Amino acid sequence: MTENINLPVNICDRDKKFFKCLEWDYADPEIKVHFFTLVFLKGYSTNILLRPLKKIEPWAGFYKNFKTNFFLGRILDAIKKRSVSISLKPVYYCCINEFSDNFFHWFTEVLPKMIYVKNKFKPDVIFHIPFPLKDYQSVSLKYCSLNFFVTKGDFTFFYKLRVVENLYKYPGYYHPELMIETSRLIKNSFANRKLKNRKIYITRKNASRRRILNESETLEVVIRHGFEIFDFDLINFQQQVEIILDTSILVSLHGAALTNMMFMEPGSTIVEFLPKEIINDKCYFILAGTMKHNYYYLSCDMDGLSHITSNFQVDATALEKVLSDATSK
Repeated sequence: MTENINLPVNICDRDKKFFKCLEWDYADPEIKVHFFTLVFLKGYSTNILLRPLKKIEPWAGFYKNFKTNFFLGRILDAIKKRSVSISLKPVYYCCINEFSDNFFHWFTEVLPKMIYVKNKFKPDVIFHIPFPLKDYQSVSLKYCSLNFFVTKGDFTFFYKLRVVENLYKYPGYYHPELMIETSRLIKNSFANRKLKNRKIYITRKNASRRRILNESETLEVVIRHGFEIFDFDLINFQQQVEIILDTSILVSLHGAALTNMMFMEPGSTIVEFLPKEIINDKCYFILAGTMKHNYYYLSCDMDGLSHITSNFQVDATALEKVLSDATSK
């Protein structure tokens, strides 16, 4: 299937080349499940998968600079420290990678893969999760009716393990049908709600990085346009979804909070603050297209080189113009 991703509503000429490069063939990728017996899994990634005395590479490039003897020593040390979990049940599935303990990656990569496995194999399949669950993880697993097994050791020994390969080579590219199904399952847990028409701004003022330098000036603009202000770091996942379900326009800085657009109704509006001249992270633009939302962006100056760690300076005049347009539709 080919999925058409609309360009931003307020796109300017200088950015057309950047956004048009995303008119890719959105054909459903082949999802591969790799089958193993008698293996060790290291930590909460699939970077290190060992059969005793032999490494396993489930797909090309799985290992980088791998040293078998080093990791065998690590396993022995973990056994001595009693930091090895043992699973002898029939079979577990692993949908985790090194980024999975993160809000964005959890909802756009882990849950869709779990839902794929459950639908393709059997409803009572059990998933291995090698880290303590956060609120949004445990609640979303419940909403999606997924069975799981949590381990906390340095290594876990499995009698049988199935490893689900990533849906796409890079984060920020989505399997449309699985994303929509993930959204549907979570939204169905909040059935019979009377949807409102809220406009919300999610602040990152309490975050450790990537904040708005002129937050007070920015708040004056969004409040003038009738937006409510929320800090999603201060409320639980259920409360977040309840707010988002009632939201028709969502504004926020590039960051995990924008992942919540998954739970908005199709045709809603997203406004993302992006770094000026370095618009090289397209994940929320693509997500908005996948979920059939209208997407606006606002280019911002940064106080550093990396858009991941830098703080942003919002142009209040430009924000005024974007919000005037977005709220008038």
